[in-house]
Amino acid sequence: MNRITYTRRFLKSYQKKTKNRRKLQKTYEKFLKKLTEDSHEKSLQTHKVHTRFGLVYSSSVTGDIRVLWIWWNGSNEIVLLETGGHEGMNSVYR
Repeated sequence: MNRITYTRRFLKSYQKKTKNRRKLQKTYEKFLKKLTEDSHEKSLQTHKVHTRFGLVYSSSVTGDIRVLWIWWNGSNEIVLLETGGHEGMNSVYR
């Protein structure tokens, strides 16, 4: 089982996105449970992408919401870098 660590950037974007949206908070909770159990589980649609953070992994929370993350020094620790939309102004890929 993997451990999860959060960056300040992730926490800030998560709080902004889920403020007063309990259903979305629950969706993130389910996402994080799946990510800790199997980071490449099919429904997460995990794949590598090039971003301003370098080469990182991207996983799907919902149809439009993604989380960017990395493995920390080859261990079983996942560091969540940022969360946001797939396209548009809130895209995590910009």
